[in-house]
Amino acid sequence: MKVHSHLKNGAHCTTCQVPTDGDYQVIFQKTQDIIRKKIPEAILAKPADFDGIYDGFIEDLNKAGAEKMESEYTELVKQRVSLFTGKEVK
Repeated sequence: MKVHSHLKNGAHCTTCQVPTDGDYQVIFQKTQDIIRKKIPEAILAKPADFDGIYDGFIEDLNKAGAEKMESEYTELVKQRVSLFTGKEVK
């Protein structure tokens, strides 16, 4: 995933490295497995079944730890932007 931020002096923060060890990678892999399974299921579902499949999809992602992973990634982006701007990002 690329995060584009235009910073002072024309600098860019285009990518952020994510941890290669620990919970982040485990959670990331679990979420990718869920996405690969549930997206086609939702696309191929009858319209009447879509909301239930989507709700289950979100529930599965949250059980896998997606919110924790998202929070960690947000902090990495903030650190990266702070590094380039010299300002604290809230």
